Parts: sequence; structure tokens; C-alpha cells
Amino acid sequence: MIKKFAVLFMTVALAVGAVVPSYANTYDKNYAFTVSAKHYVTPAFSKDGTTKVYAYYTVGPYRLAFQTWGTNSGNSSGANCTSGETARVTRDVKSSITNFIHEQGYAKAYLKINAYDESGVGVRAEGVWSPDSTRNYNVVN
Repeated sequence: MIKKFAVLFMTVALAVGAVVPSYANTYDKNYAFTVSAKHYVTPAFSKDGTTKVYAYYTVGPYRLAFQTWGTNSGNSSGANCTSGETARVTRDVKSSITNFIHEQGYAKAYLKINAYDESGVGVRAEGVWSPDSTRNYNVVN
């Protein structure tokens, strides 16, 4: 009887331990814009955990400046929750941006993106991002 209980317990423990945590907002959200001196602002999406924000772009200048903003409404309110205020993301490098959106009580995240320097102004940028991430990529801040 004890052996059967032990086998059953181990089977359940393995099944529960094999479950991968899922975050609601790990799906890529596309963005495309022409870089200017003003920030491009993405739509706000729910942020469900304390994970880093994922950012990746393949079209655009060599480097862009990213800010992760938290809000409880839309993308015109809230606060910059980026660790270090601004993160520098490099083209063709999957990146993770440290932020404090969830910790500061915000339910949604959005990005403000603009040129890292003057050489990026006027260039088209295209990429993806997600408010939550299942892993850490190149941590940029």
C-alpha cells in the first residue's frame, strides 16, 4: 500500500512539475513607424506578471531608445517604469527590458520608442514586443 501511494504521489508531482507557467501577454505585438524626435507610442496591453518586456526589431536604425510605461487605462497616461529611465535596443537583437510596471500597481503596459541619436531620425522602424515574457533575452538595462 505504501509503495502504491508513493508511486501515485511521484506521478502527480511529476505531472504538476511539468506544467509550464503561462502568461497571458507573451504574444508578439507588431509596430511600424517612421522614427522622429517625438516618441512613437504603442497601444497598451495587459501586463500579467513581473517579467521583463520583450522587444525586437529587424527594420530601422542601428539602435532605438525604448521606455516601458505602466497605466491602468490607455496609452496616454501612467508613468515611465523602465529601470534606468530608457533602454537602448539594438536592431536584430532580441532584448529584454527591465521594468517595474506590475510592481508599481499598473495593469497595462505600453512602449514609447524614438531615435537613440540623430542618425535614426527619418528612418522606418518595424518590430515586435510583448508586455510579458517567458524568458530573458539580451537584458538591455
